[in-house]
Amino acid sequence: MRFVFFIYNVLGFKACWWACVLGAVNGQKYLGPVLVLLYLAIHIYYLPQKSRPSEINLLLFAAIFGTLADSLLLNLGLLIYKGTTFSFLAPFWITAMWVGFTATLNHSFKGLDGKFFIQLILGLVFGPISYLTGKSFGAINFSSQYPESTILIVIALTWGISFPLLYAASKKIKN
Repeated sequence: MRFVFFIYNVLGFKACWWACVLGAVNGQKYLGPVLVLLYLAIHIYYLPQKSRPSEINLLLFAAIFGTLADSLLLNLGLLIYKGTTFSFLAPFWITAMWVGFTATLNHSFKGLDGKFFIQLILGLVFGPISYLTGKSFGAINFSSQYPESTILIVIALTWGISFPLLYAASKKIKN
């Protein structure tokens, strides 16, 4: 059963990520968030009952933190998102991605717990790759007022800090 949950955790998040990006690009900005909610409902259902409250609190933290982080990138004029609802706030599909990703921390990425340097490097490398992928599909655009390299450095720093911070939040919430 653990292996099945691991596979569900990895593939479920990937499916949600694509639904968020492709939904935003195709004018269905709520497709990804709805799929993420379904993914999370199943995810939480299969967790041991005693760990559900801390997982839910972590996911709520990620929703707020991720929305604020991406809203900052938006309001600094670095990124332009498809599928926004409010001009000053990152779209719901971005929030859904943060929450879906965070649902993998204590499960698919459990082996990275306590490995700050690896978390930092992964955030620095894969944060920008994720945004570049979203950009290549047209879900986000980089502002023309800054060089792309500057935007990628800011994203790398954002994710370099965020990945370890989410692990720290998870540990704090569990205690």
